[in-house]
Amino acid sequence: MTDPAGPSVPVRLLWAVASIVALGLVADVVLPAGREQGAARETQAAPPAGAWYCPGAVGPDEGATLSVAAVGETPSIITVERYPEGRPVADPPVQLTPGDQYDLKLPPGQAVAPLRVRWLGGPAVASWRLEGGDAASANCAAAAAPHWHLAGLDTAGGARSFLHLFNPFSVDAVARVVFGTPDGRVALLLTENVLVPAGRTVRLPLNDYQPEQPELGLSVDVLSGRLVAMGEVLNGVGRALVEAASAPALEASFAFGKTDGSTTSWLSVLNPGEEEAAVEVRVSDPRADAPGLGEISIAPGAVTRIELSELSAQGDYGVTVASVNEQPIVAVRGAAVRTSSGRRGFALSLGELASRVWALPGGGANGRQSRVVLFNPGAEPATVRVQTTGGGAPGWEAILLQPNTRASVQLEDFAPGKPALAARVSSDAPVIAELRLVDAVGTLRLWTAPGVPEREWTGASRRRPARRDPALSSRPMPAPRP
Repeated sequence: MTDPAGPSVPVRLLWAVASIVALGLVADVVLPAGREQGAARETQAAPPAGAWYCPGAVGPDEGATLSVAAVGETPSIITVERYPEGRPVADPPVQLTPGDQYDLKLPPGQAVAPLRVRWLGGPAVASWRLEGGDAASANCAAAAAPHWHLAGLDTAGGARSFLHLFNPFSVDAVARVVFGTPDGRVALLLTENVLVPAGRTVRLPLNDYQPEQPELGLSVDVLSGRLVAMGEVLNGVGRALVEAASAPALEASFAFGKTDGSTTSWLSVLNPGEEEAAVEVRVSDPRADAPGLGEISIAPGAVTRIELSELSAQGDYGVTVASVNEQPIVAVRGAAVRTSSGRRGFALSLGELASRVWALPGGGANGRQSRVVLFNPGAEPATVRVQTTGGGAPGWEAILLQPNTRASVQLEDFAPGKPALAARVSSDAPVIAELRLVDAVGTLRLWTAPGVPEREWTGASRRRPARRDPALSSRPMPAPRP
């Protein structure tokens, strides 16, 4: 007797093969052509315009200064927009020649409102600093982001920390704030849905949510709308602003660390991921008799403080912290100064990846010591050029940095007494650049700020090729009726 199932097997097989072929043809039509694996990328020109977003972080009786520096080869037209009532109000445009810095003084009352800085033509970068008993500075953000990460915060022993959330757009935003502590991630119902109205800033007092935490980090997840974030710390030594990172990275470097009888430096490292991070710390001129720190494990969602004392043979040094297990991190360098004469200072800086070009806005030499600090964290020598408003000293044309070495220049050596001095650093190999300022006499008023890497104002240099998507309709839209 013949098996009734026998003849039908080849038929079913033919139908299966035909279906696979048909699905392949449909996929060729439906899937966008620009998504093929290995599609060649095209060169993309730098944008001719951009914006910077600067959250306000002062009280109603405090003043501040906005510094905007033209960092391209052509003049830049900048427009400062203030948010006094939740909507941007534009100042008259200002044209800057390449290398110039524009300082806008914000007197008490005006400094409370956040700012947006638009530039057109040549690129410009912006930073914002507190002008009061304690000085503090942070670079403005180039764009809003769906996630922000902060480290280096402190709520213990009388210290106070704040999170500033700025919504520069016309639609309300909602964010979730999750904390990173030495013991791990902490999520609270109180910060599950933080509303930031359109055109406004919200200042969250972190002591209310995580009191007595000597090391505190956090992650901001934007649930709706768009936001810019910045941190602020006040303690018994001084006041500091700290930039937020829009994404963690596998490495972070700093051009400035210092350890001597009056100054201490440390790292605050946040692991915002779901897996344990293993990191190692390297310093310039490492001590031959010091064993180093070895690998340091950071639990998921946790933040760890790493002391930098006794690691370098020099009092001033550069620092790199790197993940050795592919788990991205966020790192902030802290520095605290207490001198025997009573001078004190406190500064925080966000770690960055090395770059060939840096802009450093906010410098000045009217009673200040303005130092551009350079660090080569790479394995190849770098030849670095430093320029400032009006040019630069002859010795700044070709500064040789061997691997894992650092150098610095004083801006007042070129232009003493000039209140506004922007700096631009260019190198034939990726390096790190940082700005450090102190008052020459009296109160120390220490502040530091990482340079702004070129990628922040140029964007990606290559993009996927533009292709027509056959899945999109090409039917012309009818003209609106009068």
